[in-house]
Amino acid sequence: MTSPSETGKFQMNLAALKGTSHLRQSQREFAEAMEATRPEVLRGCPAHVASGGFGRVFWASWHRRRSFFHLSRVTETYDEFVSHSWEVASWKKALLMVILKHGPPACLLAALGAALMMWIWQFGFLPGYVKAEYESDAPGLQHSFWSLLAGLILVPLTLFFWKPRGIVFLDRVCINQFDSRQKAEGILNLGAILKASESLLLVWDESYDRLWCVFELAAFLRSHPDMLTTMNLSKLKVVPAALGYVSVSLALGCLAFGFFGFLVPSEDVWLQWTVKSLLMVVCGNVAVDAFRSHFRGLDAMSSQLQSFELQKTSCWCCSVNHVHPTTSEQLPCDRSILTKCLTAWFGSEQAFNDAVRSSVATALEQQLGYDAFPYTWLLWSSSPYLWSLMDVLASMLGNSALREDAVQRILIRSPIYWLFTFPTIFTWGMIMARFVRAKGRNCLTEFLRNILVVVMAGPSILVVLFWEIWTRLAFENKLVGSLIFVTSAVVNFLITRSIYHWHHGKRILQPIGPRS
Repeated sequence: MTSPSETGKFQMNLAALKGTSHLRQSQREFAEAMEATRPEVLRGCPAHVASGGFGRVFWASWHRRRSFFHLSRVTETYDEFVSHSWEVASWKKALLMVILKHGPPACLLAALGAALMMWIWQFGFLPGYVKAEYESDAPGLQHSFWSLLAGLILVPLTLFFWKPRGIVFLDRVCINQFDSRQKAEGILNLGAILKASESLLLVWDESYDRLWCVFELAAFLRSHPDMLTTMNLSKLKVVPAALGYVSVSLALGCLAFGFFGFLVPSEDVWLQWTVKSLLMVVCGNVAVDAFRSHFRGLDAMSSQLQSFELQKTSCWCCSVNHVHPTTSEQLPCDRSILTKCLTAWFGSEQAFNDAVRSSVATALEQQLGYDAFPYTWLLWSSSPYLWSLMDVLASMLGNSALREDAVQRILIRSPIYWLFTFPTIFTWGMIMARFVRAKGRNCLTEFLRNILVVVMAGPSILVVLFWEIWTRLAFENKLVGSLIFVTSAVVNFLITRSIYHWHHGKRILQPIGPRS
């Protein structure tokens, strides 16, 4: 909720409002009742403020004392409460918010723009380029690059200018970080704010066991009791902090696959796949490293939740022995006040511990396990592949000798790569990353383990390629071969995702592998 240096000032800030002894009692009463001290303290901001400008409210420099409080406004309800740990790097949270709020519309608009350019290409208005000929069936074939160019232009524009709807609570904006009085009152009303929130977006990483983070999650569950009784967790969305840069890594990898045609202006198959292999190693290393880190965090979280105790959560004021390191003033204990609130909400401290170990653990395990990187996310992340696919389709449809082959290979087979084959390969990569998740002793060991996962996923790529070629050449009727390829790709995808889900379901019941 607040930065470590600011959290310790919580009680001192409250003293600026009235007498300290009176406030310590009134603070607890307001927090327990989840009522606002006054209506004006409930402030929210438009969703586009929290994610606009490539997440500028996260990466804006603190030392410049830049306040975004003026971008918030008084509200009665919130569509979403954003809960995050200040231990997470700002750039990760900024990238995550941009991907969550702007990513899907950016990919959709880019796909529509690419399709439009593919259609316009057929009229011959746009120039193309000719690759170096190498066993080409159509010498001098004009290649389109306009769909790829449209995607490259539309995605960053949408990521920057798109304005998602809704009112959200983000502490960086909705609580005045540079006014002690207003900041204290904002923190005092967190319970009321969470009660007025329709949903909770929990940005998770390994530091989420801090007291303030647990308090926010507990307050939301308390204010929405139906979630625990019915186990309807639709209002709780848990996303790993790594999701943002993993998405970008996969998207750049798919983009590079389409863009390498400009870098390798030849139809030499061996040269093309050499470049593709290098791209897989580079981009795959980033994604695999994030996957392995995520799974290590899941192991740590599973252990923490199974033996969760409120008194063991980390708290900044306790870590400095309740003495401010700068002013040397005595600090009242946040843990004491928040524990009393949680006890009032759940009946006892033990009841809260039990709730975390059961309902909360189930929710976090489910959403951070096999739902952390869902199928739809894989499709959005790999959508740049569609842009280059549309360029290939435009080029082939514009040539009478290749038009029939375009229908079979591009309209039937290639979309299957995007819908099923790529997600299957990504899923196998995540399964392999799970098995070699243990952290290496040094950077070289870490790099080699990442490469090992990429290499282990390699055979699945080769099998798919050889199978696709065989089904194309082995049948005189090309449509039959295409249907066999499509069916096998769908079945392979379903089996792989089932293994992935079963593997994580088993891990929930009994964690496997080393914990580090």
